[in-house]
Formats: sequence, structure tokens, C-alpha cells
Amino acid sequence: GTLRQMKAVCAWQRRNIIAPLQQALKPLAPISVVLSEAPVLVVSLWISWFFVKQNQSAAGIWLVPIVEILNSILKSWFRHPRPGWISKDPVEFRQWTCEYSFPSSDMMLAMASSAYLFPEHPYTMAVVGTVVGINRMFVGAHYLHDVIIGAIIGPAVTWAYMRYAVHETYIEPYLHSISGRMELAVMTLPICLVVGLLSLRALKLKDPKEWEMKANSSHTNFRPLDTTQAHLKQFSGMYGLLLSLVAFVPPQIPELEAIKHHTRNIYARILLGQFLVVGTFLTIAAISPKNPSWAMHLCRALRYASVPSVVMCACAPIFRSIGI
Repeated sequence: GTLRQMKAVCAWQRRNIIAPLQQALKPLAPISVVLSEAPVLVVSLWISWFFVKQNQSAAGIWLVPIVEILNSILKSWFRHPRPGWISKDPVEFRQWTCEYSFPSSDMMLAMASSAYLFPEHPYTMAVVGTVVGINRMFVGAHYLHDVIIGAIIGPAVTWAYMRYAVHETYIEPYLHSISGRMELAVMTLPICLVVGLLSLRALKLKDPKEWEMKANSSHTNFRPLDTTQAHLKQFSGMYGLLLSLVAFVPPQIPELEAIKHHTRNIYARILLGQFLVVGTFLTIAAISPKNPSWAMHLCRALRYASVPSVVMCACAPIFRSIGI
């Protein structure tokens, strides 16, 4: 009974919310492609804040893998199809993805980041949530309830992260020595593996064939709808990010004098920093092979690992060399 009611609610949303939204905002389709790169946008947000408040950003960037791993657990447990996978309704599938729908990882990431970086500005979270939520439905990737629940879980994770001082208690003490960092890196691997084992429910159950038929016919690349690969990619990417954070993020970062006393340099640092990080991120994605599987997962790990490494190792020398 509950499953039948849920299918009816989703069908109603596809016909009365998502399809009309796609028609109304069709001229904005090119912009939606950019907005759909949620990891890039979240990276940009954190990079911008790193060059303004370095200590706060370095302490909070750990929220990204935490939120993504939690989201993957929820998606693999509920196994809810994307709106664009259903062949009987006129919803266009405008962004290829093999991940399940519920809840929205884009919304969780965006809201968790906004809640951490701008806790005193709820209007910022409202704007971010509205833009991300509408875009995710516009590309046929999420239902309304996906983005609403994601908007609730994201700030809740941030609240718990700050309430229980996760960085200060469980992460920062290991960052003061090489041996501590190595121990932290070793400890994060079984965490990812355990979380991966929790996703076996999704790996054992076969998805309905009509999902694959609709998804493949809706995308020019005609890639197979392999939902198991989506979860493996998520874990390989997040472990790469965790390793890079362990290796490069210092426990404490003193505010740079240039940022304190020469505020005109802030925006130059933000723009150049985003160009370097996002450019590296997208370049690795563009040249990453789809096969063999191990090479794809290795490149995925390297792509996310490039974010902290570029910020910590490349940005500062480049800034100094050009005088900003």
C-alpha cells in the first residue's frame, strides 16, 4: 500500500511539477548544465571562503566527504529511481547519472556548506536551496521530496558536525605529525569500506529494465545504467578527497597578512584560485577513461584529491609569484 501510494505521488509530481517546470524554463537549459555540476559549485564555494577565512574553511571542508558518504548510504538503501528514468511520463532526462534519486546529494552538499559558512545569514541558505532545488528538478534528476529532504539533512549534518566538534575532537589531533596523518588515512579506509558494504543491498537487487531503456534513450552517449558503478565511483572519489585532506590540510592556518590588510587582493585570489581548482577538476574528468573499471575509479579518486592539493600546494606559490 505505501509503495503504491509513493508511486502515485511520484507520477503526480512528474506530470504536474517537473514536466511543466521543464517547459517553462526551457530557454535556461544551457545554464542548468553548469548549475548541475554540484561538486564543482561546492568546491568553488569552499575555495572562495578559504581565501577569506582559511581556518574556518579548512576545518569545515571535511563536511564534503561526510555528507557524500551519508548520501550514498541513503540512496543505496532506498533505491528510488530518477524522474527521468520513468518511460511513461514526459520528463526529459537532461543530466546523465547512474545514482539513485533519494535524497538529493546536491541539495545536501549545498545546504550543509551554506549552513557552515554562513550560519548567521539564513537568507543565503534560502537562495542557495531554491536555485539548487529548482535546477535539480529541471534537469529531471530529482523529485520535490528529494530536494526537500536533502535541504533538511544537510544543515542537520552541519549542526551535528559543529555540536560534537568533529574536526577539533576526531580529526585535528591527528594532523600535527606525519605518523598521525598516516594513522588517520589508514582509519578512513575501513570507514569507506564498511559504508561500501552497507550498499550491498543495492548491488544485490536488479533494477527494473525499463529504467535502463529510458535512461539510455534519453542521452546521446547511450551509456549503460549501471547503478553499482555509481556507488563505487562515489566511494573512490570521497576516499581520494579524504586522503588529500589528510595529506595537505594543516591543523591550523594563520591568516595571511595580505588578506588582513590588503582586501583588494581577496577577489583576485578567489577568481584565480577557482580557475586553478575547477580547471584541474574538470580537466581530469575530461581525460578520465570509462574503461577499464579500475582506471575510472583511480581517476575519480585523483580528481577529488586534486582539490586540497592544488589549494595548499599550488595556489600560494602562484599568488606570491604574481604579487597578489
